[in-house]
Order: sequence, then C-alpha cells, then structure tokens
Amino acid sequence: MYLGNIPNFIFRRPRLRAKLLGHTGSVVSLAFSRTGRLLASGGVDGVKVWDLKSMDEIEVPQQPFYERGQVSCICWITRQNDVFETLCYGNALGFLVFLQHSPAEGCFKVVFSARLALGGEILSMTTHISASFARIATGTRDKCIQVWDFDSSTCELKAVYSRRHGSERDIVPKALVFDNNPSKDVFVFGLYDGGLYRCSGIDGSIISRDQLGPNIGNAAMDTERSLIVVDNVATGFDLYKIVNGDKKFVRTLEVGKPSKTYAKSVVFGNGSRAVITGSDHGKVYVFDRVSGCVIKKIAHSKNGGVETVSAYDEPDGSVLIASASVRDKFGSTPNPILVWRWTPKFNGERSKAQVGADTVLPMTNQALQDYIKEQIAKNALENYIPGMNFGENQRSASAMVSTAIISNSDPLEESGGSKVVLPLELGTPKAEIDEIALKAEHQMYQDL
Repeated sequence: MYLGNIPNFIFRRPRLRAKLLGHTGSVVSLAFSRTGRLLASGGVDGVKVWDLKSMDEIEVPQQPFYERGQVSCICWITRQNDVFETLCYGNALGFLVFLQHSPAEGCFKVVFSARLALGGEILSMTTHISASFARIATGTRDKCIQVWDFDSSTCELKAVYSRRHGSERDIVPKALVFDNNPSKDVFVFGLYDGGLYRCSGIDGSIISRDQLGPNIGNAAMDTERSLIVVDNVATGFDLYKIVNGDKKFVRTLEVGKPSKTYAKSVVFGNGSRAVITGSDHGKVYVFDRVSGCVIKKIAHSKNGGVETVSAYDEPDGSVLIASASVRDKFGSTPNPILVWRWTPKFNGERSKAQVGADTVLPMTNQALQDYIKEQIAKNALENYIPGMNFGENQRSASAMVSTAIISNSDPLEESGGSKVVLPLELGTPKAEIDEIALKAEHQMYQDL
C-alpha cells in the first residue's frame, strides 16, 4: 500500500494503484484489455504488456527492429469467447503487428505482422469486435484508410477495403472510430485540416464532412450517446453533441494554454459522464461532462506533461485511469506509467454546478471548518490508522494523515475546487456540528 494514498482514502481522491516502470522513452499509447486485467503500453522503445493484478510486466519476446520500432497506436481485439488475449499495434515504420497471449509460456507471441499501404507511420487505429471476427481500421500518415477483418483463431487478416486520399483531401487520420450502424462506417478525424469525415464502411468513400477546428490533436467519440470530444491544440478540449446528424458545439474544457504543442489524449469514463484528459503541465483532468466543471485533478508529475491517458470502467462503478508522458529527453531515467482508481460518489460524480446555486455552502466561519477537520483527523488517527498494518511506517503514516488533514488539505474542498455541500450556518449548535462531522468522516471512509 502506498503511504501517499492515505489522504486519498480520506478525501475520496483517485488512489494510486500501480507505478509501472519499464519504458525509458516517450509513451504515446495506452490501452486496457476488455476485462481490465491487462494494460498495454506503446512508445519509442516498443510495446509492453502489464498484468494489473500482479503488477508484473508480461514478457514480449525479442522482435526484429521493424516490429519493435516506435509504437504509435495500440488496441485489444479479444473477442468475448476467445481463450487467449490478442493485441495489435501499429508503428512508425508502417507495420501492423498482432500479439497473442500464450498462458503456458507466460508471454505474448507475434502471430501476424505486415507492412501496410505505402509504409507510412500508422497514426491511428480502432476496432469493432463481433462473435466471429474483429474488424480493424487503420490510418497512416500517407493518408491511407484501410479496414481489415482479423480471425484470432486462425490468425488470418483479410482486407475489406483500402483507400488513399490524394492532394485534393488533406486527410491525415489522427483518430478513427467505427460507427454502430449496420455498414460500420468509419469516422475519421483529420490532424491538420480539423475535419471530421464519415467514410463508407463498404468502400471508404467520403459520405460527409464537418469542420471541428483548425487542427485536431486527438479525439474520442461515444457513438451510442452521439458525443465527440477533441483536443483543439490550443486551450483544451472541445465537446460536441450530434443532434439529428448535425454536430452542436457544447463547450470547451480548458486545461490551460500549452507551453509545448503535443497531441494530448482524451477519453470518456464513468459511462461517458466524465471526460478524462491529459495536459502539458503534469495533471490529468477529470471533467463532469454535463456541467463542464473539473471533478478531479490527478498529479502525474511535477515537471513535464502527461499527454497519454486511458480509462476503463469497472463493474463495481469505479474507473481505472492510466497516465503517461511524452517528453523530449529521458536518457536512462524510467518513464513511469501510473494507474489510478477513481470511485465516483454518485452515478456520475456531481459537481457544485449540478447541485444548484441554492445549495451552495453558506458557512463562512473558518472556525467551523477547522473544527470539522480536527474531528475527522481525530477519528482517522484513533479508529482507522491503528487498524492498518504499516509495520515500521505506522508512526509516519499517522503523522502523514494528521499533517494532510489538519495542515495541508481541506476535507470540505474537492480536488477540482468545488465546495462539498454541508448544511452549516453560523451559530449552528456544537452537537449538530459533531453529527455533521461524523457523517462527513463516515462518507469519506466508505471506500475503505
């Protein structure tokens, strides 16, 4: 157990589950498996697979240079009834590689590898999983959109169509998403022209085009809920809603003006109630999709950015969030991947804006706040810390909680800056304050 998680337990912040060390270069892609048991990561130094139960790296045997080159996109293609997990990734040399898990040998093995199109970097990839096959769409820097069917039982890859857009269309596909319609059309997000294209699932011809901005750094789409969010490569992430076929701009989720222009990942989480984004200043942002307010800020690093994120909704309602960095120089210093577990309070964590202006905390007396903090700290030190086995660190754990609660942290303050709504007013009787403090303390510990 990480000692730094103690205040996170108390204040219901996302808790650090793992710090995965193995990459020494930029990590540009992360993907959780269908069950959330495995995490795949890809970057300058190739692909790695992690078991999130044991927190161990699963071996990927040594590969030829052309297969282990810089990984630019990665995804899982395991069908529901498959016995073995199957992973595919694209790299900067234009190779599409498929890895399949061999439990008997405890490693992943290459089962298929081929160079696509004209050999340009595979920038983007998406999948649609059915009972009989996995459909994969790939987009390359040389403007080729290709769709494939892969049979994991025979390890055969069959082409559905291939289309290259010439100089008349500046479509460099930064992100791809399959539509859920019968023909499985493909949505293509243009890196340099900021366009959103719907391409036919039959032959790849362009059906429609919308302008989303001057550039698109990255994008995510929930086709069931008709939601789109894109990195606008300026101040943050633009959220859109598709209504009767027309896109409607909703708002910009701001993370600040970037000091360096890196493409930043964005994903939906918690049943698309949340939007989870990277930033150029080391913080992962969790936004409430409805209000646009920041629910959580997760500190990935003090220096540098956190441009790569992924999320997985667990069956119990919690959300796994993985974060990593793209930086200019690493040398021999490991580039860690951090895995967090966030448990929303409600069916979608409510922000101050959602609760309503009439329920904003009316308390302004600092003494009341300090009193409640002291009561929560006292209960933590007396009732919870002694029951946790920290061995030699027992005393430092208690000191950390005391310091975090009384000195540095405010249990009435969400990490996004919104006040927790408590029915306190000036002149509230001490017995009532004690009761409210006890309820607040109990709520903060319900995840333990």
